[in-house]
Amino acid sequence: MSWDVDILHYGTQRVPGAQVFHQARWDTWQVFHFYVFLLTGPDGVVLVDCGMDEPGPLNAAIEANMGEENCIHHVGSGGMVTDLLHARGIAPSDVSAVALTHLHADHAGNAGLFPGASFVVGRRGWEAHLRRRVTHARLVSPPAFPADALATLDAADGSGRLLLADDGEDAVPGLAVRTIGGHTDDSTAYVVDSTAGALVIPGDTIWTFENLEFDLPVGSHLDLPACYDAMAWARSAGDGVLPSHDPSLVERHPDVRIRKAS
Repeated sequence: MSWDVDILHYGTQRVPGAQVFHQARWDTWQVFHFYVFLLTGPDGVVLVDCGMDEPGPLNAAIEANMGEENCIHHVGSGGMVTDLLHARGIAPSDVSAVALTHLHADHAGNAGLFPGASFVVGRRGWEAHLRRRVTHARLVSPPAFPADALATLDAADGSGRLLLADDGEDAVPGLAVRTIGGHTDDSTAYVVDSTAGALVIPGDTIWTFENLEFDLPVGSHLDLPACYDAMAWARSAGDGVLPSHDPSLVERHPDVRIRKAS
């Protein structure tokens, strides 16, 4: 099973350098792009992460700490994820599965918008998330972890629509799971069997190409050794890596047949 991959660029933000690079770049700012990965093929429509059409609650916290100019902004007038899907002839009801790299708002906030979708989460990551709810609830609380999205996943768990995949298992055909931790306890990477080769989607444990190239972990992490391990794994796990927030993502893959969708 080979998927066509579209990169849906739905938002931008400016973040402190030290948030992106562990113990480095203290005096710089980094431009972030926010992406959803759309997989289409004979077996249907799958999203890797589903983005966030309503950034208000998260932006309120960002504005209070870093100022309005550093909030997350949608791209143009049609930057919301559902608008980007509609522009490609895809309704939320057409999405058969949503694979989540982790449960932060900018990756999972739209979970409730896909009524017919199953939700893929790495089994180890989901179990770690549930443990964290008990041991350190503030680490999985709003606005970073949106309550409505978590409620959607809890309901999916009860109805059988939450697909917990073990490491190395194909959650859906052509989409293999790897629990990597690092950024959050539940962080999960996916290796997509695509028409451009095996593409690694690592979520926020690898934000930029520079994290990989300089072996410099993300500054926002819960487990530093896991970040190093994830980067080592990602370098050899496929034919290319798609960092979750790098603004040069498409330009850095000129020889890869990824159809830019922004």
